[in-house]
Amino acid sequence: MNVKVINIDPAYERILGFLYPNYTISDSVAAVSKFIVHRDIKSKMEREALDFSYDDCIFISTQIFDEFYDEEVIKREVINFSRIRFKNRKTKLETTKETFIDDCIDFMYGLSDEKTESEMFELFDLFGSARFAQKFIEISQNTPVQVIVAALNTFLIKVCHSDNSVYYKRKSILFKDKIEKNFYKALDAFNDRVQDDLGLSWIKFYTDLVEC
Repeated sequence: MNVKVINIDPAYERILGFLYPNYTISDSVAAVSKFIVHRDIKSKMEREALDFSYDDCIFISTQIFDEFYDEEVIKREVINFSRIRFKNRKTKLETTKETFIDDCIDFMYGLSDEKTESEMFELFDLFGSARFAQKFIEISQNTPVQVIVAALNTFLIKVCHSDNSVYYKRKSILFKDKIEKNFYKALDAFNDRVQDDLGLSWIKFYTDLVEC
């Protein structure tokens, strides 16, 4: 992706961290690529100059911008993300005004009907243990890797974003700091090897997340 300059309702901004998980959300420009930052672009010349100075980044501007991320555009991006990342063939995303962003996140990372929540909780319980990889492989014999990954990513989101349940609060105490510390390093390593074996690549990614 090249430089994007967008306008988005502040209430919807948190979706950007999910749509672009390998981008750093920054308060100021401190790199040349892979960041999301607020910066009002005030002229056509200033906008054109961004293409020569930066690569693969997103500027949020209220004045000059390439595209307004309203609900329809966000839906389009969510569906496209899910199709590319998880091979999801769904083309319709149902949302409500009150829970719009949560509905989008559920669509991107939510549990599939192919596995019940109770079955996936067994894998969640083994996260961070030596038995995790074996259980992942066992489940993948009958369940698409993309389904397992979607469930695990939902698990990680709840661990890192303070889900109110006692279960996730306990998991957060165990893993949140490690995940936040290791995320970008683990993601870079995943992107380098993902073409080799999808299942094993994801197993290594999840293992890397909780390394000391």
